[in-house]
Amino acid sequence: MRRVDCRIGYRAAEEMEKRYGYEGVSRKFQEETKCCHHSYSSWRNGVCPDAHSLKLMAEVGFDVIYILTGERTQEKNNC
Repeated sequence: MRRVDCRIGYRAAEEMEKRYGYEGVSRKFQEETKCCHHSYSSWRNGVCPDAHSLKLMAEVGFDVIYILTGERTQEKNNC
């Protein structure tokens, strides 16, 4: 099996930390999305999220395009 861009997993973990804080991130993520509680640590270690996990993340408001590409889809205006 060929490994995909490991930054995808890192960005997924980074977004989780930003949303839930570092402490308890895995438990809070599992409660909100019903994804496996091991997702955070595996993504942090370079494993890419599967399509089902990305779909669940999108449904609760994560920027999945950023996770996949590193490019934010929504810029916050300070106007």
